[in-house]
Amino acid sequence: MSLFAIGDLHLSFRSDKPMTKFGDHWADHAARIAESWRALVGPGDVVLVPGDLSWGMTAAESSEDLEWFAALPGQKVIVKGNHDYWWPKSRARLAAALGPSVHPLKRNAARIGDVAFIGVRGTDLVPLHGKSQAETDAAIARELADLDASIEDLRARFPDAPRVVALSHYPPFDLGGNSSPFTDRIESAGADLCVYGHLHEAAEWSATFQGERNGVEYRLVACDAIGFELLHLGPR
Repeated sequence: MSLFAIGDLHLSFRSDKPMTKFGDHWADHAARIAESWRALVGPGDVVLVPGDLSWGMTAAESSEDLEWFAALPGQKVIVKGNHDYWWPKSRARLAAALGPSVHPLKRNAARIGDVAFIGVRGTDLVPLHGKSQAETDAAIARELADLDASIEDLRARFPDAPRVVALSHYPPFDLGGNSSPFTDRIESAGADLCVYGHLHEAAEWSATFQGERNGVEYRLVACDAIGFELLHLGPR
């Protein structure tokens, strides 16, 4: 089993959200991702997708995006992104929308083969976009509670998993790349890899932290940051 990752697909087959408004490099991005995916991923492989899968605001608007995604090869593990408004609150509705090849993480863990997965959407760690400190602190507390629930589920159901991998939509550290309560929890869960997305500017890519820290390898996998081709994370 090989692990691959790519985030922030921002699919919009049924909604009027062309990504080319963010630059010509987004032209035909879904087709380019699919080409890379089909060339690399086999039925026994796993692809990690840390959020922002579809621009669709509703089940109807996102249905074609989710069908396209589910039909791609391999198993997929996903977390909710800040733009995934289509994501239903009901786990039953979520499972029905995604199909059996997609494993969503929201206050739960999952296991495929020898690898267990935990995940969280995350949030900004400092006040941005006009939010107050109180609003930011409340969002952090909410997302930490979700991550704690995911880790608790890991320990309850998969305590003997040989490997743990984490997904976070937002970077799990602050703007300076420093540790945070999110990285502390990811480390305490025994993860050796954490993939994240959300960042779409070259200046952000160069400023964010990537590499190994306290036994965890952190990798930015937003699709535009990795050239719209899946990142192979081994083994094979």
